[in-house]
Amino acid sequence: MWAPDEPRYGHVAETVRSMEFGARGLVLLHLNGEPYTQKPPLYYWLAAAAGAPQGRVTEVAARLPSALAGLALVALVLRFGGRLLGGATATLGAALLLTTFDFAHHARRAQLDVVLALFETLALAAFWRADRGIGSRRAAQLGLHASLGLAVLTKGPVGFLVPVLVIASFLLWERRLRDLPRALPWWGLPLSLGPGLAWIAGAVALAPPGFFGDAVLDNVFGRFFAGTSHARPFYYYLYQFPLETLPWCVLFPVAAWAARRCIFVAEASEEERRAWRFLLAWVGATLVFFTLSSGKRGLYLLPMLPAANLLLADALGRWVQRARAIPRSFHATTGLLGAALAGAGVWVALRDPLGDPRASLVTGAAVVVIVGAALVAQLSLWRARARLRLRLAVPVAAVWATLLVVFTVVYPARDPDKSPRAIAEAAAQLTPPDRAIGLVGDAQMAGGLAYYGARRIALLRGADDVSRFFANGGRAVVVAEKKRERVDAAAPVSVHFRAREGRRAVLVLTPRRAEGG
Repeated sequence: MWAPDEPRYGHVAETVRSMEFGARGLVLLHLNGEPYTQKPPLYYWLAAAAGAPQGRVTEVAARLPSALAGLALVALVLRFGGRLLGGATATLGAALLLTTFDFAHHARRAQLDVVLALFETLALAAFWRADRGIGSRRAAQLGLHASLGLAVLTKGPVGFLVPVLVIASFLLWERRLRDLPRALPWWGLPLSLGPGLAWIAGAVALAPPGFFGDAVLDNVFGRFFAGTSHARPFYYYLYQFPLETLPWCVLFPVAAWAARRCIFVAEASEEERRAWRFLLAWVGATLVFFTLSSGKRGLYLLPMLPAANLLLADALGRWVQRARAIPRSFHATTGLLGAALAGAGVWVALRDPLGDPRASLVTGAAVVVIVGAALVAQLSLWRARARLRLRLAVPVAAVWATLLVVFTVVYPARDPDKSPRAIAEAAAQLTPPDRAIGLVGDAQMAGGLAYYGARRIALLRGADDVSRFFANGGRAVVVAEKKRERVDAAAPVSVHFRAREGRRAVLVLTPRRAEGG
């Protein structure tokens, strides 16, 4: 698992599974022996349950909630999109979602946001059923509020606020804002807000003083209003939104064309316009909410990817249908992208940017083969006069195959640079189970070291802390190479292990007296 988030989440989940802190540890989560204030517990409960049969939250168990949520979300887009825009559009929209890099990347990581996206999408799909009178209204409202409650337990108030803002924006656009209380009846609030409030009340009751300020005031309100974490400029999503929708952001002009020429015109059906208004409100309200937030990250946009991909799929289908042939501009765009991808493959094979010649060669060669196979497939389908929608499947399949190469070849080659596993295991070899590993100057590494080292982590701020750590029997200190002087100022040390984590070198240092005997 890659630092810093994945192994930290794995460690928190393992603490839950092991019942290290008893039943109270199910409510008050812990990181490195201290109360964990950053996230609600649902993801960690799911990962702990996945790891229970094996007796440990392994990498697979930690990632399983994201993976299953990703599969469920693709299936939900296929079903809900079919009700909104028809089966063909839903199929293409689900395929575009599956091959959107950011979604595929996070759906195979220990990451909360794909689970959050699933629950938010379930809530909005339930709202649509209730609003359009599909099936039992009461059942749809119960599903809406239950999904909101699970979203809150996954990532806090944002799981409630963003879907409600989407619903309010849609009703406002429809000039039906007065229907908001009917869409969100008061009797459902205990279901949507109650679980989150019950958890935070229980955690505050069990935690030492200051937990509420850290978990709620600083972590929720501080991030939104003061940017205490991941502060970004106001215009951040102007360039980040296209990056989060790669590679299908190239279809944005097609969506604009379809909206102007096919949807918001007099001859379009009201149901088509209403579906587009709902999806556009979904995308727009999410973007506005996080643009107004001082803390911003690209992955915060994951819950709106289902709507964005359904819009792009419907627009692309209409574009092809109106043209009665795949337009030359589409061939030109995909051709340029294919040439760029093939060129990138040749560059990777020759320049070895992965630091692993075999992996770079396999990756580069596979990408060139994928581009060549896509070209042959398109030419064969053109000669056979195949249906246009079948021909549109070729670039989607090519992207899927490319992602498969990235995940099975490129990512394993990056593990030594991205994962703290080797560093943690080297430090653990020097440290008895009842002793702590010292960590100087980078508290974010604590979760990864604790997960892979199975030791407590002692956070050391300066030379005095390091001196006391060694005097009390500490055997190993982890420190970024550029901060080594903090350890050298405390005691003579030797380098036991050196590795890279991202762009920096990290050392495992041991006092010379310990190394000698």
